Amino acid sequence: MSLAGWGAPELLALALAFALGSVLGGQIVGHLRALNLRESGSGNLGATNMLRAGGTGPALLVLAIDAGKGALASSVIPLWLPQQALLPYACGLAAVLGHVYSPLAGGRGGKGAATALGSAVVLLPAGVGFAAAGFALLLIASGYVGLSMVCASLLLLLHTTCFSAHGFWSPAGAYAAALALLLLWTHRHNLARNLAGRENRFERVMLLRRRSRD
Repeated sequence: MSLAGWGAPELLALALAFALGSVLGGQIVGHLRALNLRESGSGNLGATNMLRAGGTGPALLVLAIDAGKGALASSVIPLWLPQQALLPYACGLAAVLGHVYSPLAGGRGGKGAATALGSAVVLLPAGVGFAAAGFALLLIASGYVGLSMVCASLLLLLHTTCFSAHGFWSPAGAYAAALALLLLWTHRHNLARNLAGRENRFERVMLLRRRSRD
């Protein structure tokens, strides 16, 4: 499998996936709630900031929109070119890039984690379960959302490389590696604040810490 023979139909599919990814759940729900996430909390357009600024219901809606478009990009858009086995992975990545660099947000979209999740659920469901378990454990223990997201992407790559039939040198391996690198990039400021000891904790999910206080 390679990119040889790709032409206008494949490029159109990627463009559609990018356009779908550029529709941001944070903007849609923020508009419905008369809430500008750029002026609230961290200023990010994702579900975590919506949870802080607008509550659980709006945050879940943002998550559903952003994850849903990743799933649609990897499952529905490639259907019209079923012979192109690489296209679902490429469309998933295009949707994540559309979210991160959304023209509808002046090129400053979200960090791409939810859209990556939706795409990976379609393409690497077993790896997502493995990564989600690691994400939940680290988040409960540390309260650091960004760090937990990055570690989850690395766990997805680890599972694809070592515990699946795909392996690293495969379309799935390249896809998982690209997601991990992209999420490392979009969360670089979070990681820098972690190293400097200045990153905010999401204490509402730190169940172990709550119990120790009780």
